[in-house]
Amino acid sequence: MKSRPTLRDVGRKAGNLHPSTASRALHNDPAISPETRALVLRAAAEIGYHPDPLLDAFNQHRKEVRPQKLEPVIAFVSDFESREALLHSPHDATTWEAAREAAERLHCKAELFLVGPSQLRSERLSQILHTRGIGIVIVGACHDLQLDLSLQWDLFCCVRIGAQHLSEPRRAVATDLRGAARLATRGLLAAGCRRIGLLAASPRSNHERDFVHAGYLLESASAGMPPSAWFATPESPTIDDASLSRWIASGQLDGVICDDPALIEALRQSRIPCAALDATSLPSDVAGVIHDHRHIGSQAVEQVVSLARANQRGAGNAPVITLIPVSWRDGASLHPLPTAPTAKPRHRKS
Repeated sequence: MKSRPTLRDVGRKAGNLHPSTASRALHNDPAISPETRALVLRAAAEIGYHPDPLLDAFNQHRKEVRPQKLEPVIAFVSDFESREALLHSPHDATTWEAAREAAERLHCKAELFLVGPSQLRSERLSQILHTRGIGIVIVGACHDLQLDLSLQWDLFCCVRIGAQHLSEPRRAVATDLRGAARLATRGLLAAGCRRIGLLAASPRSNHERDFVHAGYLLESASAGMPPSAWFATPESPTIDDASLSRWIASGQLDGVICDDPALIEALRQSRIPCAALDATSLPSDVAGVIHDHRHIGSQAVEQVVSLARANQRGAGNAPVITLIPVSWRDGASLHPLPTAPTAKPRHRKS
């Protein structure tokens, strides 16, 4: 009587693969490449292999009663020059920490991989991830607008955090920048300002700039207010106090939305009501929008793990962006600093 084909036979037919590799391929393990999975499926069909339902049930029971020793690795890709530099960026450090904690809750492990001119090149990163069998990638904390991140996306289940200057992966989790601009405009309107300007001193991608601008224009139109927006670019000169004063005077502004802490302080010293586009890490007396960076990190992990469990690899066919809501915080910066009282001259009696 002819014996029943085994996983060892499937692995041998597929090119001398280990039986465990053949088993993982047949169960759509995301760590197995599409090419290897295709070889195993073809080999199983050719020799007539069919899984043993009793053995599958036993293996499933064993997995449930015995915790897995090996945790799937999530590659968290950043373009910072070092881990220390990332940890010194409050927003990115919070996102990374939340992603790491979310990975642990989902029985995974997040590892940091640094890319850039002085770090890993895209080709080398793809090679390392493939060699280590890492099939889950989060592109996060990438701010270089010139970054070229060309991975073999078909090998990975992947999600992007922000980084609107990157075209891939197309699945993304990001702050609702349009909502942030709307909240900041409303906050200044509620404080009594009637001519509000938008000053974005940090260079942004075209997509991020458009989101911010759209929110600001929408609220300006609703209030019947003429818009006055200034977006810095990498080629534009540094915004100094003199150019800032000229811009405010030309627009007759009585309130400013700003994304630069130094300029916010200059506005306060000039007694101009102002609100921060992201006040999350600024002093509590600065009014502005609070971004939920922890939610962004955890949401990205939950999404990419769901993709991995469904074995959905690739950059995605169309852009799908999950926007994380923002909140508003009042602060003293909405009200101009009081003018220092001038000393009254003393008249001496003659």
